[in-house]
Amino acid sequence: MILFPGQSPAKRKQLELWLETLAIPVLAMALQLWMAPKSLFSASEFPWVWLAPVLIALRYGLMPGIGAAWVLVLGFFVLSKYQIIDTPMPSQQFLGGIILVLLCGQFSDLWRRRLDKQQIALEYNEQRLTALTRDFYVTRISHDILEQNLITQPATLRNAFEELRKLIEKDNASLTGEAAKNLLILLSHYNRLESAALFPVVHDRPLNHPSATLGLAFELNVDDPLVTAAIEKRTDAFYAVSQIISEKVSDYLAVIPIESYTGKLYGLLVVADMPFLALNEENLLMTKAILQYFADELSIYEESVPLRKHFPQCPPAFGKELLKLSRLKRLIDIDSSLIAITIPPGHKQAAILEALEKTKRGLDLHWIHSPDSQTVILLKLMPLTSTIGAEGFLHRFAEMLLERFQATASELNLRLDSRLLPPEDLVDWLDEYIGYTHSYPLRPHLSSA
Repeated sequence: MILFPGQSPAKRKQLELWLETLAIPVLAMALQLWMAPKSLFSASEFPWVWLAPVLIALRYGLMPGIGAAWVLVLGFFVLSKYQIIDTPMPSQQFLGGIILVLLCGQFSDLWRRRLDKQQIALEYNEQRLTALTRDFYVTRISHDILEQNLITQPATLRNAFEELRKLIEKDNASLTGEAAKNLLILLSHYNRLESAALFPVVHDRPLNHPSATLGLAFELNVDDPLVTAAIEKRTDAFYAVSQIISEKVSDYLAVIPIESYTGKLYGLLVVADMPFLALNEENLLMTKAILQYFADELSIYEESVPLRKHFPQCPPAFGKELLKLSRLKRLIDIDSSLIAITIPPGHKQAAILEALEKTKRGLDLHWIHSPDSQTVILLKLMPLTSTIGAEGFLHRFAEMLLERFQATASELNLRLDSRLLPPEDLVDWLDEYIGYTHSYPLRPHLSSA
């Protein structure tokens, strides 16, 4: 039985919490009244009834625990008023019980905050790993295709996605316009689709009219079993060759959701017709990988819009992670660092940038910003890295400079700076930070030593 069916999951969980906070102490008092009425709130007996607020405090935290303790206190006065119990007011029992509840609530809150931090950090790492895995898979597919068609078809999937990325920006990150049409053309080229359509999804409900079609146009049957399965399970739904021959009950051959790594569903690819031999698991897996990559690009563009409006040259992936990490700082106070390395013009500028690229860890992101035609500022985003971690990188970078260039950062006229990401006002903070690093007076050329 689901309580509060008309509420959202978060609101329902909150209401159930306070319902338990009120109900459990009342049930505890009723149970003790039924089993041993004279021992309820008795100073000579073990206060079993106080286990109720202690359990509430351990399960839900300090405030619900205090609420449950007050239910017991009010229960004592109500029962005494109606002469259900004749026990003198157990002041010491109440004081000890409330102190115990406070201790248990503080313990619960402390460890819940720690677990929440670890859980959110884990989710962030899982999202990054998912995105990297998809990138790797697309790269592998592109490499295989390039090997097979090197002479006649020199273009790779990477080239195609570069063009799609430009069209996504032009269409403001929507599954419409030229981006949707070119995506279908790309799929027909690599996956041999003959009749297919892209249907946008709004609030987990696909629209009937396609945003782009390949071959004959058709409207979507939202009650089709493949469409229903693809939306409910968020995975590709298709018929095997044997099923098509014997038991096909769908209007389509395959329905594949266009879902980003964040879980947002942008649309459905509905395949109505394709060559018999092309309907295999490997080909559909490749189609799914291309669609997921496309959805990830849509998600990256959407999330980085606030930064890109102010910094048009900011890479979308960098802007997206910057906003996400600032949000983590605001929600659960997890630190991430941004390091700015200002490199003046000169013949060593390219060599230093190349050396910095080799220092990139798996989660790090770089943005090479040029505030003028000569000076370069490399912004290095280090997710989930505190001040100590950022200082450790700067120390290793200084050692690398000595080893490779036989000079210190000051001798090479570099400016090194690191800051923790702020929880709010990220755009203004980044604007001030870049302005601060660029305003530092640099000599016109690097030393040739």
